[in-house]
Amino acid sequence: MYNNVRWLSRGRVLERFVACLDEIRLFMNDKGQEYPQLTDMTWLTNLMFFTDFTIHFNVLNKKLQDLGKTAERMFCDIRTFERKLQVFERDLESGQLKYFPNLKMHLENSTTFTDNPNHHEIYKEFSSIIAVAKENFGNRFVQFRKMETTLSFLTSPDKAKFEELDLSCLHWLDLENLEMELLEFQESSIWKNKFSDLRATLEKMECEGMTKDSTVASSENEILKVWNSLPNNFKAMKTLGIAFLTLFGSSYACEQLFSALNYIKCDARNRLTDDLSAVCVALKLTEYEPRFDKLSACIQQQKSH
Repeated sequence: MYNNVRWLSRGRVLERFVACLDEIRLFMNDKGQEYPQLTDMTWLTNLMFFTDFTIHFNVLNKKLQDLGKTAERMFCDIRTFERKLQVFERDLESGQLKYFPNLKMHLENSTTFTDNPNHHEIYKEFSSIIAVAKENFGNRFVQFRKMETTLSFLTSPDKAKFEELDLSCLHWLDLENLEMELLEFQESSIWKNKFSDLRATLEKMECEGMTKDSTVASSENEILKVWNSLPNNFKAMKTLGIAFLTLFGSSYACEQLFSALNYIKCDARNRLTDDLSAVCVALKLTEYEPRFDKLSACIQQQKSH
């Protein structure tokens, strides 16, 4: 399977289109092709609004595409974006357009529009679009909203209350002794401190990742290490914690697979069998790093005669 197409998000496509708008007009005129939309004030106003709006969605999409992020962390990004939508809505209603720079620049440069007494109606229309998006977000993630408290069990079992955990979707797990284990766990300062230290570590990694403008792919491993360190008398808790850790919060890993195939399958590798292809894909996507020093120490050197 070949993957030679580089998909661009809607926000990036619109952003590039707006940046080249003057050049596009000149090009169309040179070719003798007429597109009245390129000079239509209403159409251009809608274009600028949706360009800014989809750019905000791009920021959210990039956050959800990070490796090593748990479903709890991703839902936190969703909740944050929902609050941003409220800010965007107020920004449009006030007409300040702090978060819609392309729209603001377009309106400032269009004297015919600024003289139009109905421009507040345009703001109101755009604000209603934000309101619909906010409502759609609320409906789409209703299942995660019900499990919000339960998902926090992954990093804060020391603060969890058994009666608040919604385990209806995990009926296949054997959690008969979970309540008793949780009581014993929360009375042990040793194990409680482990998760307190874990949260501090995750916070530090998150700050470093934001500073370096890179993803923190190892946070998932840090969480797994702490859960694996618990003794077997917390077996039900460990089972629940690892179950939450393995929830797929994004299809990013699957989509990354198709991009990896570009480097694996090509015309020059015509003897690549299905088995070898599967191994290459696994090596491409894994973060496992072989300990070459230890492996080479087991191999006898071939000395020259």
